[in-house]
Amino acid sequence: MLDSPEAMACLSLERIETAGPSMAEIEQAAINNMAARLSQVVLRGDDLASDISMLVLDGSYESSLLLVPALWDDVEAVAGPVAVAIPARDLIVFAPLSQP
Repeated sequence: MLDSPEAMACLSLERIETAGPSMAEIEQAAINNMAARLSQVVLRGDDLASDISMLVLDGSYESSLLLVPALWDDVEAVAGPVAVAIPARDLIVFAPLSQP
């Protein structure tokens, strides 16, 4: 995804391959970009350790939060292992595996 102040555009694999950076560099840049936005993430849910919770960001990149290991390390430190569902790019929900 190429993101500018005016628009977002999907990049073809061919364009990515000819752009210069490697896939690993692009992935790391994506992780860094999402990590830089963690302070903007809002957690919806009453009890992280026992309820279904939702992460809210900007309506476009919530699903990309899955890329940020530090976020999930923090979630699992409180809730234990979690199951994550991403039904749409703007919706990411999770719940502790300990819940039925």
